[in-house]
Amino acid sequence: MTGYVFLCYALEGEDLGALRERLELITLGARDAGLRTYAHIRDEQHWRIGDVAIEQILKVAFERIAGADAVLLDLTTSAGSRRVGLNIEAGYAKALEKPILALWHESDRPTMTTALADHEVSYRCNDDLRPATRRLLSQVKAQSPTRI
Repeated sequence: MTGYVFLCYALEGEDLGALRERLELITLGARDAGLRTYAHIRDEQHWRIGDVAIEQILKVAFERIAGADAVLLDLTTSAGSRRVGLNIEAGYAKALEKPILALWHESDRPTMTTALADHEVSYRCNDDLRPATRRLLSQVKAQSPTRI
């Protein structure tokens, strides 16, 4: 596998430690499914919140989405589905006909953004997040041998 899955998530209003733990578990689940991930906060900002302009973040995000095999939306917490940037990224991925995957905590099921998703899964606790991600990505991988 030479491609990767682009991770979308809410940063604004999110506890950075909780987000980091979730993205690391998602990445482990993707690795279990034989896939790599890209997350801007990890790969470009090295887990630091900085003074990066939204225009710059979106420019890089669009480039990365264009090269990705799929886009995974972390919709955990109510902030996830309402984040403007996340919805812009999801819409861009949809326009490029990228598979869109949605993942959220059972207590946080969003309604609007999941309508964009081709596949979705929830999890009960962080211990379930890695296997839920693996199942989600393995299912998509099995269904589409030319993508992911």
